[in-house]
Amino acid sequence: MNETSPNCEYCPECDNLLRYHKNAEGKAEQICFCGHCEPCKNQHYPLNLKEEEKICNQSSFTQKMELMHLTKLEKSLITRILTHPSYHQLDPDAEDYRPLDFLGDAVLDLIVREQQLNKNPRKAVVKRNHLVSNAYLAQIFNQMDLIVAVRKRPNYELNTHDKGSIIEGFFGSYYQSFGLSGCKKLWNRMNFNLKGIPR
Repeated sequence: MNETSPNCEYCPECDNLLRYHKNAEGKAEQICFCGHCEPCKNQHYPLNLKEEEKICNQSSFTQKMELMHLTKLEKSLITRILTHPSYHQLDPDAEDYRPLDFLGDAVLDLIVREQQLNKNPRKAVVKRNHLVSNAYLAQIFNQMDLIVAVRKRPNYELNTHDKGSIIEGFFGSYYQSFGLSGCKKLWNRMNFNLKGIPR
C-alpha cells in the first residue's frame, strides 16, 4: 500500500491526479484535470481519456488510497484511522480513530465553510451542511472501498456516523502531517476524483 501505482502521477501545482488524453496530433499526453490551476484552467472537457484513467478509477481500496494520496500517511496512522472503537473488545490497547475524528471534523468544517463562502455566500450554510454531513462523508467512504480495511468486532455493521467519522479521521491525521493546505488538496481530490456522489 506504500508504493504508488506507476500509472498515477500528480500535478506539481495543485497535487491532483494527471490524466491522459489525445492532443490535436493524436498523441497521448498528460494534463491536470482539476479545472482551476494554471496547467489546466484553459482545457476543455470532457477529453478522450486513455486506459490509465480506468486503472486509477478502479473500485480498489489500495488504488483509491493512492489516488487520494492517503498512502503518504504513516502506516500506523492509517491503521488507527481504520480502527473502530468496537475493536477494543478484541484488543483493549488498540488506538482508534476518535481523537483524529474530533480534529478532522473541525478542519473539514473550516475548509468547506471557506470554499462555500467564496463560491456562493447566500447558499453557503445549506451547502456546507450537506458537504460535512455524515451522509455525504459516508458516500465518500463507500466510494473508496474502505470497508475492506476497517478493524471492528465481528458482526458489527458500520453505520453512517461511523463511516463519516473515519473520513474525518483521515482529515485529522492529514492536518497533523501536512497542515491545512494539505487537507484542502485532499478535499479537492475526494470531490474531483470520486464519481457518482451528488454535490
